[in-house]
Amino acid sequence: MNEVTTTKEQPSGRPRRRLWVAALGCFLVGAIVGGAAVGIHAQSAPPKPAPRATPRRSSKEILDEFAANPSPGFALDMNSGEFDALLRQRLGKQCELALELWEDYPRHAALGRLLFARWMNLVNFFGEPARVRSETMRLLAQRPPGTLAALAKFVNAQASIRDGATTWDDARADVEQALSIEREPRDAQGWKCSLLLDLARCRTADPKLQRELAERALIHARCDEQRADVRVVLALLDRIGQPIDLEFDDALDGRHVKFADLRGRCVLLHVWSPTDPDATHRSLAPLEPELRAAHATVVTIDPLAPADGRATEITSARALGVRSPFFVDRAPFDDTWAYRFGLRGVPHLLLVAPDGRLTAAVTSPLALVGRLAAPKSR
Repeated sequence: MNEVTTTKEQPSGRPRRRLWVAALGCFLVGAIVGGAAVGIHAQSAPPKPAPRATPRRSSKEILDEFAANPSPGFALDMNSGEFDALLRQRLGKQCELALELWEDYPRHAALGRLLFARWMNLVNFFGEPARVRSETMRLLAQRPPGTLAALAKFVNAQASIRDGATTWDDARADVEQALSIEREPRDAQGWKCSLLLDLARCRTADPKLQRELAERALIHARCDEQRADVRVVLALLDRIGQPIDLEFDDALDGRHVKFADLRGRCVLLHVWSPTDPDATHRSLAPLEPELRAAHATVVTIDPLAPADGRATEITSARALGVRSPFFVDRAPFDDTWAYRFGLRGVPHLLLVAPDGRLTAAVTSPLALVGRLAAPKSR
């Protein structure tokens, strides 16, 4: 009997290679798909914020630096150029520190005080009311606490008064909305009075309406100082319709100027702001077409000149192309023509009709747009 021997058949190597190839393919496909998904997510995700240029400081450091940069006082014996540089440096630093506190500590108890200083600096000194309105609206969108929200609404109304792009109706609507707030912000005592008085002085040249707003401001006055400010405006409005008398030596060419000799043409008395003559001069730009059409004379008045005649103002006037006549008042501040006439702040604009009588007294050229009539042809 033949012995039958059986041997176990060895598997071929091909199936094993196929398994490895399949596994490798799945891995590659997964890697590609996963990488694509990560790329899509990376594209849709917001970019990471840029690292801070400087490390975040404590709120105490910010507040200490803010206290170390107070607004400087103005003395008559100071050089106006040096004072202007110091003022810009201090107020600019205040603005930067307020923004830093807002960004890093948006709920800090002192935020209202610093933001109020920032916004008032931007409105009153740096001439950026539109920027202030943008920031106050951004703050209100963050739903701040009640006192901070009221402060933002007040400053927004103040900025709308000064913003040349805002219409009279919009500015007055913003003011009325702010006046409707029952609780006054602690950082802006007497703000209802200041809003109404600023609206009267800045945005309208209608004496009747100015008086109405000033009398409303008197009702909201919180202290004797505010009541005195309102009465100064009312006294100035009492001069509307009265003749103006002024006589001086032109600081630019030395000729003697008698205001009576200017009769027969429209005259704009431009009371100069010595701390920022460039901005004050450029503020007349909206009126230039009407001034030319009316053949009006602009008389520039510097009411804050010391005994030396404030040569820097004269130099600035020449550099800016200011034409004669230019009246530099060398009297002490409380004895200058502007002060005795009733002006307590600069800049100011007084519009005088060809018959020599005062027709308007405002602080902003925007209020006079459309008021200068061209001479009638004979």
